[in-house]
Amino acid sequence: RASIAIPGVIAPHVVDGRLLADGGILDPLPMAPIAAVNADLAIAVSLNGGEAGAAREAESSPAADWLNRMVRSTSTLFEATTARSRAVLNRFGAAVAESADAGPADEADEPEEQVPDAPKLGGRFEVMNRTIDIAQAALARHTLAAYPPDVLIEVPRSACRSLEFHRAAEVIDVGRSLAGRALDALDGVPATER
Repeated sequence: RASIAIPGVIAPHVVDGRLLADGGILDPLPMAPIAAVNADLAIAVSLNGGEAGAAREAESSPAADWLNRMVRSTSTLFEATTARSRAVLNRFGAAVAESADAGPADEADEPEEQVPDAPKLGGRFEVMNRTIDIAQAALARHTLAAYPPDVLIEVPRSACRSLEFHRAAEVIDVGRSLAGRALDALDGVPATER
């Protein structure tokens, strides 16, 4: 039972006073145990892969510009004249306070920026699941930086959601396909040895 214990979903199991949960919570890509092993080939499978073409570069902009955009985009939530919103805005710095003091007349000179919609999240489980995904992705990135494998197979997060055990055959097929492509792309290893 401990190997499937996920915080907030399936309770961890206590054995001899030790709390046991799924190992993937703290080590979603366990490469450290094989670091000292004399292996011909290290293959890692990450379940935190992104979608092909989904990566995009962050827009580079000075902090003051970002803060001013944030103030404009949240103007429907905060009215700059209230003491509470003024206190919140002042925490972000002088550039924001000056922007809020400038008022709507100065904002008319600038083109209206479109603020992208936030991703839609389901209920509590979806938020909790996404939080765990983000933490595991960060842990996996650190592991890959410290212990880079010879071959990395990244299964997209969209291939399967947590607890969708009924889709096992479909996800296994996705894994086989991704593994085949990764192994076919190997340089220096004859196909007969794979």
